[in-house]
Amino acid sequence: MRLIKAELHNYRQHVDLDVQFAGNVIAIIGANGSGKSNFQGALQFALTGEQPGFTRSDILNWGAARRGEGGYVRLWFTHAGHDCLVERRIENAGCALTVDGEKITGAKKVEEELLKLGIEKEMFRQSVFVRQAETDACLFDEPRVKEMNFQKLIGLAQAATIRKNLQTYLSSLPAAENYDDAIRQSEQQLKEAEDRLVETTALRDTTSAKLLNLPKQADILAMIAQGESSIQQINDARRAKAAIDEATRQLEASGDVFELAEKQPPSRGDFNPTLDRAKLDAMRQWREYNTKMPLLKEALSEVEKDAQELEKEGKPEDMNGEIQALSDSINKKLGAQSVLRGFLDKCPAGASVCPLCGSTVAYDIKEHLLKRIAEADVTAEKAKHDELLRKANDLRQKILLAASRFSSAKMALDKAQAGMDVIMKAHPDVATYDEAALLKRIDDAKNADAAASAEAARIANARREAQRLQAAAMAAEKAFEPYSGWDFSRLDSDETGIKAQMEEQRKLLDQRIDLDREASRLSGIVATLTDQTNDLVKAINGLKSKNEANKVFARREEILEHVRDWFDYRNGPRKAMRQRLEELVSGINAYLDKFCAPFIVEAGEEGVDLRIVFTEKDDVPAEPPPATMLSGGQKMALAISFRFACYEMFSDKLGLLVLDEPTAYLDAQTVDRFGDLLRTIKTIAQNMDLQILVATHETAISDSFDSVIRIGK
Repeated sequence: MRLIKAELHNYRQHVDLDVQFAGNVIAIIGANGSGKSNFQGALQFALTGEQPGFTRSDILNWGAARRGEGGYVRLWFTHAGHDCLVERRIENAGCALTVDGEKITGAKKVEEELLKLGIEKEMFRQSVFVRQAETDACLFDEPRVKEMNFQKLIGLAQAATIRKNLQTYLSSLPAAENYDDAIRQSEQQLKEAEDRLVETTALRDTTSAKLLNLPKQADILAMIAQGESSIQQINDARRAKAAIDEATRQLEASGDVFELAEKQPPSRGDFNPTLDRAKLDAMRQWREYNTKMPLLKEALSEVEKDAQELEKEGKPEDMNGEIQALSDSINKKLGAQSVLRGFLDKCPAGASVCPLCGSTVAYDIKEHLLKRIAEADVTAEKAKHDELLRKANDLRQKILLAASRFSSAKMALDKAQAGMDVIMKAHPDVATYDEAALLKRIDDAKNADAAASAEAARIANARREAQRLQAAAMAAEKAFEPYSGWDFSRLDSDETGIKAQMEEQRKLLDQRIDLDREASRLSGIVATLTDQTNDLVKAINGLKSKNEANKVFARREEILEHVRDWFDYRNGPRKAMRQRLEELVSGINAYLDKFCAPFIVEAGEEGVDLRIVFTEKDDVPAEPPPATMLSGGQKMALAISFRFACYEMFSDKLGLLVLDEPTAYLDAQTVDRFGDLLRTIKTIAQNMDLQILVATHETAISDSFDSVIRIGK
């Protein structure tokens, strides 16, 4: 892996930070508290989605969080021949990965693609992003802490938890059951069912053999149907013979019917009842008009006389002038009264001048006005006006009634005259008609018509009966044609023989049906027994499978118990730590040799303790000192060798290593000793194609790096 560029926005104290990575060994320089560790954490967050010890709300810049803003980390890098860009949002789980120009979004898909590229989170936790304090805890802390951190380093920190969980799981497993008794019982039931199956199958086969010796059911039914058809034909022949005999008898007995059918319907005579009824009606109407005409003329004359008398009373129009004059006078006096009453209301008491006419009076003016109002009284005139108006209205009603009576009388007279004219035009000699003679002719015509109708009906009925008899005879003859050659004397004996054959066939059919039912019943029993045997076989196989599964389960439980015992710290984890420790010691010594250190390390007899063994005789102390007693430069060489050995053990193919504060073991006078180690580190980085980031607060050695990233001011 080769880092190229990083952008940080609102990550902890880094509001906007844009850096470039150039060279193999790159310094990250900044004072204490400037954000070097957070910069490393941002790189780890970009590559793994997490920064140990912090949540997303912790790493979001406090000011940005208050303003409701978000943040992100973008990291450009190359890995395994691919150009990559990873971007992770801080305020949510949003992330994106671009590989060779193809963009992938979504946390799950991004993690899957990083795994395909060979970038695992565990690599970064174990060997790339390791804090100085974690290195010190593995090398220079007390034994218990060193052992705990070493377990975490090699992935055995959860050994005790795993052992406890395995023990809990094993305790929860149910006891294995033994199904041998159930298998023996089921096998006994299977044998009994198989014996019954063999016995029932034999009975079914015997019944089936009997069925084979009988005619087929379809053949039996066909023979029965043929017999029924023959019986039906015999009955049809009998009915046809009886029908033709009956038709012949009826023809012989119906000679008078055919004789009547040959006659013609009688004539109705020379009567014309329609004309006679018309003459009778005309004569009766003519008589009615002759009776009404004088009465109508007399009524019209009386109406004319009443009209003449009414004219003497005068015309309503002549009264209109006098009525209008009275109406005008009344309205004028009423208006004057209204004016006088108005003045009366306004006139002050004791006034002597009339406000209307201006005359002077010797008494109170109110009395004067009241006198004037009395002089304008309209009671008499109004009574006369109403009387004249009533007379005029009564006269109008009389005139209208007289006109209506005259119109009605004249209309009735004209209608009667018109009816008389119509009758005289149609029947000029109506006056000579004899009502009795006309009534007799009408009655004679009715009687003659009834007699003729009755005779015609008799002839029509005779003709229909003759046609029916002929048709019945023809139908009987046609129906008898198929049996004309039959010997009817043998029909009874033939019918008896056919019925006997049919009875034999029905017995065979009943026998076959009974055998079919028995065979079906036995087949059902065979099927049931077969199902029972199959179910028993399945049950036995299931019980055997459960026994086998119990054996597998017991073996699995035994394996889990071995695994549980292995995770006991006294067993597997201790052995694994010792094995890893020996591998790690070999790697540390190899790098100590490259750094020309005057000592090597050896694994202690117990735990993860490292013993210092000096290689130069002049420097060898009487007893091997602990690592904590090394000088600052020696501690630095041991810590860097430890980091390189961890890198080779866990992530040698990743190509990235971060050294956190390697100069922390040196003081201001000895810091230049790091320059000697740095030259070796550059050589190692070049040979291993390794990009190394060195976080330090020492600015004096900045010129020794390939490039420098300065954090803070």
